[in-house]
Amino acid sequence: MDQEGELLALSLRAWPSPDTSKDELPMLISRINQQVGSFRNVSESKLEEQIQEGGAVETGFQSQDDASPSKESEAKSRTAEIVAGRQEILRKITHAHSESWHALNFVSLVLSKTNPRQAETTIDQHLKQTLPMGCIGAEIVQAPEPSEVEINKMQMVSIGWKIESLKSTADSLLRSAARLEQEIGRETRYWEQILAVKEQGWSLCRLPREKHTLGVRFGFAEAHSDFGDRGLAALRRDEDGNVQLDRGILSKDRFLRVRVLANGKAISSHGELPEQASDDTPVEKLILRARNSIFDEELHYELHREARNYANQGIRCIGDKILLPYENEKQIEIDILSSTDEGLPPCSDLISSTIAMSLRILLSHAHRQNLRRRSQRPPVIKEGETPRPIYSILKPIVENLQHRSTLQQLKQFLDRQSETLSAAALSLKIEVLTTPYKLPSTTSSAAVSTTEALISSLTIPCRSAFTIHLPSSKTTIKLETLTSFQPLISGTQFQTSILVSSPGTNISTSSIPTSSFLQLKDNFLYLVKLDILEYLVSRDDGWKTTLAHAGQIKRSREGRQEMIVLHLEEDGLRIDWAWAGNVGRNHQNGRIGWGAEKNPGDNAMGLLEAIEGCFT
Repeated sequence: MDQEGELLALSLRAWPSPDTSKDELPMLISRINQQVGSFRNVSESKLEEQIQEGGAVETGFQSQDDASPSKESEAKSRTAEIVAGRQEILRKITHAHSESWHALNFVSLVLSKTNPRQAETTIDQHLKQTLPMGCIGAEIVQAPEPSEVEINKMQMVSIGWKIESLKSTADSLLRSAARLEQEIGRETRYWEQILAVKEQGWSLCRLPREKHTLGVRFGFAEAHSDFGDRGLAALRRDEDGNVQLDRGILSKDRFLRVRVLANGKAISSHGELPEQASDDTPVEKLILRARNSIFDEELHYELHREARNYANQGIRCIGDKILLPYENEKQIEIDILSSTDEGLPPCSDLISSTIAMSLRILLSHAHRQNLRRRSQRPPVIKEGETPRPIYSILKPIVENLQHRSTLQQLKQFLDRQSETLSAAALSLKIEVLTTPYKLPSTTSSAAVSTTEALISSLTIPCRSAFTIHLPSSKTTIKLETLTSFQPLISGTQFQTSILVSSPGTNISTSSIPTSSFLQLKDNFLYLVKLDILEYLVSRDDGWKTTLAHAGQIKRSREGRQEMIVLHLEEDGLRIDWAWAGNVGRNHQNGRIGWGAEKNPGDNAMGLLEAIEGCFT
């Protein structure tokens, strides 16, 4: 059959005639050049010798007509197959023609009895001469009437077919009813879940491009268009009637993570990947996850836009990560995780969780500010597109972190000095006036809610103030710190204000601004040293201040000169004392000290007792 199919697929066109172009003069010349080379090498005598010897002309390559025996046999067999196939096709065509011819003659002979004129035009002339016209006829014969047995059989068969048809119809109706019941159950389940989504407060609407599909809007109206348009998903029904949340191609959940790094290693982290959604996960939970995911994606995008403007404050962007400076050479790392990533197990602390929560609150505050600007009267139309503002999200976080670090260092410094002076029986009282984390008690305007007032307090520059009562009780120092990233103020600024209750003191009433914490410590230690000198002078009228800036006081008593040089440094208080008698008499000197930490060489007595002990 396969060979016949291949033969039937052949064309019935005539056999191609041989190509006579090969025998033309140009072809002959080309063949002679290929076989024997140039005509200069051909002579009549040489050709005759080759013919007599029966040899072929030596050539550099084989002629086109000298084909190998295998190729000639293959060509002959292929030609034989083609010829045999053509003969088979012609035989079958002839057989078909003969069959149709006999059928036509038979029909014409049958019709010759009733319509001889029409039959004569189609019957074969040889058959017309051989058989007389009308020798074959046809007529309609009435069928015999069936018997009662046959009628009963036919009725039984008819009844059986009717019963079979009724059973088939009933089964079809039952299947349709079951299928309709299942469809009703699926629709009921679908709309119950849709109603549960509606009761949760989610906004339902039609899809813009699919009017017959219901969707849920979980995005934020005041978000950027790149993220606001993605806040719409279709609520499709699956085969079981459950609601499937179709978010399109970008359906991967992503979540923000905040980590505290020390020497490049995470010591705490906030931001745990949620569990993988299963078939039993409620659609309300899926919508909430989608809302949180798109919110964190927008937050991460806005943080990158803002971080580029604060590179001078030590903020760096490396890939998807944002690194913020922190205390003690630590860093705050902010990145975003995908649902397929393998994050570290969460080890949340107060700093990482507070920063993560503050970032989300500040982005929500930026959305509210967008709504407020959009609700106001639009500005005058100008040429060109209005640039999109950069949200202030990282700025309050970095300001508070830097201010918190500065306050911690300042408190440690003040507590150390207080312990040092307490060891010398001197008092140094420290009062905290304000802190940057104090919540507002009342709002300034009825139109501003307490929440907005709280968020506004986070976005303003951080301020703190300390009041320090010095040992003489005549001088009070007020230390103010301000941390802000403004064009005119960048970083932390310090203000030292001196309040003097006694006009006879050597301390001048002034304010000393500085932006260096080291300079602040030097100014504070210098002021405390001057106050201690005033305290010593006030307790004994014999002491006189000779070099205040050097901490030197002197007195004359019992025919000898006594001198004290006071040194107050960050690590402790030290006194160099000396006395000298009249000319030719002995003199003596020494050193005593006090520190915040008890050292073997420290004095156990107070400052006044130690001084009196040195000169007795």
